[in-house]
Amino acid sequence: MNVLRRDRRRDVLRLLLEGCSIRAVNRLTGVHKTTITNLLVAAGQHCQALLDAELCGLPCPIIQADEIWTFVRKKQARVTAAEQGSEFGDQYLYIGLDPRSKLIAAHVVGKRDAETTTDFIEQLHHRIPGRLQLFTDGFYEYVHAVDGLYGEDGIHYAQVIKPRGRGLEIIVWYGQPALPLIGTSYVERHNGTIRHQIRRFTRCTLAFSKRLRNLRAAATIYVAWYDFCREHGSLKMTPAMALGIADTFWPLDRLLP
Repeated sequence: MNVLRRDRRRDVLRLLLEGCSIRAVNRLTGVHKTTITNLLVAAGQHCQALLDAELCGLPCPIIQADEIWTFVRKKQARVTAAEQGSEFGDQYLYIGLDPRSKLIAAHVVGKRDAETTTDFIEQLHHRIPGRLQLFTDGFYEYVHAVDGLYGEDGIHYAQVIKPRGRGLEIIVWYGQPALPLIGTSYVERHNGTIRHQIRRFTRCTLAFSKRLRNLRAAATIYVAWYDFCREHGSLKMTPAMALGIADTFWPLDRLLP
């Protein structure tokens, strides 16, 4: 990776962010697959440091959260007894989206369990001061994580449940969230953008992740690019600019290690 010119590294990163797989980037650029993977991981670590530094004290009073499914190495049904508890099988990208600025305020990749859910809520709690209005789907681990970190008086929290064949059901757990604002439609729509931009999340693809660290790196690079580099279609600026935490578009070079 270190021997690649900066413009070549930029080209590799741009192709990864436009939905190309590692093998496709290899064919298009001639850069070796191992070099591409090393750049992916290094850029992911660099972008995580950027996000930790920039996404603090966020003026995001409303957050919609959701989890988007993918897998590492094999789908959960094919995970053997010896592989249980490993990184193989189903993995989820948790996203916390501000529906007004469209900023991704928090993200975590892991199993859809209590540990990952708690990590995600901790990140929201750390980055957004004040009493948050949080809306999620009906996954029960959210309630335990929110209760442990916020308590009854620290948050306005509601779950949006969409049973098959029935109407929308809303459960208010804590506080008094504004009823007209309760929903998860913006973050659910964003799932389509993720599947379009990150090949690892595309359904029915051979470009699935082989290692969890690569999946986490790809997700982190995407979040940094989406928040600070990419012009949002309806906003005509980046989400970070819309929220007032950035003055201009970041060049892609800013995401390179």
